[in-house]
Amino acid sequence: VAEPLSHFTTPPPGTGPEGNAEAVQNAMATTLFHWTLHPWAIYAVVGLAIAYGVYRKGRLQLISAAFEPLLGSRANGAWGKVIDM
Repeated sequence: VAEPLSHFTTPPPGTGPEGNAEAVQNAMATTLFHWTLHPWAIYAVVGLAIAYGVYRKGRLQLISAAFEPLLGSRANGAWGKVIDM
């Protein structure tokens, strides 16, 4: 709710004046632009990396498993539990 209202009251440069029907359309279009393709593309890349590690490398489905090359066996111990919280 906050982002469309922010774009409605202070529209992006070059989109027209604030507070009218055109500003409502521009606010929703800008919000949907920010929250549709771009974030989901990032989520897909992260998901593919996790899937590769799980299905090809046999790693656990935990965030700490990504730190295993960096932490070694400590990623399965106390540090791994801290990372997974």
